[in-house]
Amino acid sequence: MITGLLATAPRAEAGLEVSIGWGQPYVSGHASCGCPIYSRRVCSGYDRYHRPVFSTHREPFHCGCKDFEKRQKEARKYYERQEKERREYFERQEKERRDYEKRMEKLHKKYHRH
Repeated sequence: MITGLLATAPRAEAGLEVSIGWGQPYVSGHASCGCPIYSRRVCSGYDRYHRPVFSTHREPFHCGCKDFEKRQKEARKYYERQEKERREYFERQEKERRDYEKRMEKLHKKYHRH
């Protein structure tokens, strides 16, 4: 029979003290071009056993690849083209609405003379 052994969880004092807000960056993945995507593990507080609680935040992605810049330009052109088509569509709709109102006004004047 074994006596005198007590299983306890390790205490925070035994480990490294982590201050709230402290963060550690790490590579969390890779973009399609192969550039690393970074995330940051941040100490957001402590649990009731005084163990640090961490949250993960993705760092802003900045790619220096020429392929990335090329895709950005293509995407920008695409969205500019979409915006131009949307604007033209609404301008056409507005013009048709004004023309319709003018026709209705003429018909109203023609058939409702005083």
